[in-house]
Amino acid sequence: MPHGVADAVGGAAEGGAAGEAAALGLSLPQTIPSQPTDESGIVRTMQTTIDAAGRLVIPKKIREQAGLAPGMTLDVRLRHGVIEIEPGHLPVKLVREGRWLVAVPLIDVPPMTNEMVEQTLKDIEGERFPLE
Repeated sequence: MPHGVADAVGGAAEGGAAGEAAALGLSLPQTIPSQPTDESGIVRTMQTTIDAAGRLVIPKKIREQAGLAPGMTLDVRLRHGVIEIEPGHLPVKLVREGRWLVAVPLIDVPPMTNEMVEQTLKDIEGERFPLE
């Protein structure tokens, strides 16, 4: 298996998608990093192939950085000749609670933990005030 394929499918040792695909007589697209990481450790560009059914594998490092999980809805669009993929938006309805307008999810979602809130605040602060 070429370098990067095991990472992209969750690791060959665990079976993962590669094992499932083999059991169904399918082969997975190969993913080969073209620029592994920059000095900050962020994966900038990776290459993948698309199979005959139109499926592609998003490399593991990119899935992790984007917070993608199996079964997650993704929005896919073509904009100015570039295919964009991002996590789907959580469907919500706006409900007035006292003087506040609150976004209430239309599907069941787990509550945010204190750690999740703290991490989100750190991420936002890092985006607004980068330590360059």
